[in-house]
Amino acid sequence: MKRILTLLAVLMPLFGVAQTASIKKVQLAGDKIIVQYELDDSNPNNEYLMNLYSSKDNYTVAMTKVKGDVGPEIKPGTLKTIEWNFKEELGDFNGEIALEVRGKVFIMFAKLQDFDVDKSYKRGKSYPLNWKPGNNNPIHIELFKGGERIIGELNHPNNGTYLLTLPAHAKPGDDYRIRLTDSKRP
Repeated sequence: MKRILTLLAVLMPLFGVAQTASIKKVQLAGDKIIVQYELDDSNPNNEYLMNLYSSKDNYTVAMTKVKGDVGPEIKPGTLKTIEWNFKEELGDFNGEIALEVRGKVFIMFAKLQDFDVDKSYKRGKSYPLNWKPGNNNPIHIELFKGGERIIGELNHPNNGTYLLTLPAHAKPGDDYRIRLTDSKRP
């Protein structure tokens, strides 16, 4: 009996933590549907990836013509709002539709800060990359032109800084992208 009580005491905190997303109000506003929802979590520091789903496809694909409290980095709270342009998404759909708000804990491993994607960067020069680390796993930092990897550093410490040196031999163009990946979850 003592073992069972000890086991229950150890497991109890696991059952005490709960997150819920519940729709509080749905409004039709022209070609848009406004969904107000509440995201409850016992940990106010958690962030979520929130999506809106419809019964049109049996809740399989998240709606894309949405804005508001939807997508990554949504904090728990009341009065969360998603605005969905259903006409743009579904066209001339006629009939009843049910909606569902779903979320999962969003854990970011890095978030770039103060990086201007519209700026021109010179070949042969170095530029600081700064980010907010989300965990302690080392990261891979790679520069691509189209689908071709130009340079990269593997297993860089996730310390929030890296000096990116653009190769002098890099071809001019606007199809460059920087890819940061978590080395433990590529």
